[in-house]
Amino acid sequence: MTSFSAASLLALCAAMLVMWMGLSLPSWRGHVPSQGFHAWIRGAVLMAVGVGLMSRRGVLPDVVTIVVSNGCLLSGVWCFQVGMGLFYRVAAPPRWLGILFAAAFVALAWLWWCDPSPGAVDGARWRVAAMTFALLVSVPAMALRLMRGVPRPWGFGLRCTLSGLALGALSHLVRAVAVLSSPTADPVLGSWFGGALALALIVQVQLFMVGLVLTLEARAQAALRVANERLSVDASTDVLTGLPNRRAFESVAAVERTRARRHGGALAVVLVDIDHFKRVNDRWGHPTGDAVLRELGRLCGLGLRGHDLLARWGGEELALLLPHCGALEAERVAGRMLARVRNTPLEALDGEQLTLSAGVAAVRADDVDVGAALARADAALYRAKNAGRDRVEGEDPSADVLAPADPSDARWVPTDEVGTPA
Repeated sequence: MTSFSAASLLALCAAMLVMWMGLSLPSWRGHVPSQGFHAWIRGAVLMAVGVGLMSRRGVLPDVVTIVVSNGCLLSGVWCFQVGMGLFYRVAAPPRWLGILFAAAFVALAWLWWCDPSPGAVDGARWRVAAMTFALLVSVPAMALRLMRGVPRPWGFGLRCTLSGLALGALSHLVRAVAVLSSPTADPVLGSWFGGALALALIVQVQLFMVGLVLTLEARAQAALRVANERLSVDASTDVLTGLPNRRAFESVAAVERTRARRHGGALAVVLVDIDHFKRVNDRWGHPTGDAVLRELGRLCGLGLRGHDLLARWGGEELALLLPHCGALEAERVAGRMLARVRNTPLEALDGEQLTLSAGVAAVRADDVDVGAALARADAALYRAKNAGRDRVEGEDPSADVLAPADPSDARWVPTDEVGTPA
């Protein structure tokens, strides 16, 4: 390649830096801290200016195309290191690297001052050696920070970035060897070798930018998954108590009903209502009433098995789904729940106590869905209210057509507290 083609490739590389930055900036703003965002801008502009000035060797004054251009390139690489670290959330560039960059620029300027002639072979070799050594050391420093700071498995975007760094290290090493062994002052722009290095620089820019774009896409997809999971949790969780809501209860109940019918197991539901809850709101206020609901939700959840489901049904009502449990076992579970609440002073009410009423029903073999059992449990709950509250009312055990669970079955172990057998 000729000198003109190498310079043209360098100019093309500078244009590509600016183009990629312009296209990517809108996407980066939400994923890079403001400090890193500004470092990206400064780094891209400085590197583009440095490479652009370098491509004008022989047109502009040598002090501009050698000293100023390399100074811009060093500054741009430093800003690129800062932005890269913030983008991938790894450690900041080490201080010794900044000192090395500053020393390389001082050495470059001093050598130029001592021997400003670009044709002097020895001076040119030392200038190139100072610059190449600084850039060559910066590449593995950045790669090590990425490999140590980014957890595995690495995404394809980071692999592209690391590939660009590896190509950059190889380019700097080859250039250093070529310059120190060449009989001319600087073979970079004077032969096909200079064009090859410029082409390698273009490939590096492509790998860096593609890696960043792919990393942004991967982060956006991860953020979307987290948002969807959060929406799913919010849609199935009661905001006030943190318990599953009515929608989640009905969904799980339908699945358990299908499983019980298929395998011949038992299934029971319990509706629980707080006695005289209106008095709590009238006397203490609604914020205290909300705190009572949260505290009672926690108390009622104690002693349940892992596959039991306690949900907020609405207002001051709770619903309990008990797989592998018949009507009699469900009444005992509800009785222990009522006793626990009855004997526990509530912190929200300064030690005062409340009582619950509960209605129990077992899902029958001829029930179309769990809604029929819930209707019978609701009727039993009203009987408990009318009979004086603080009690459990159930239906006739003979109506429980589905086979009740065997109390000796390991799946049914009544407990008073979590993990503590009754």
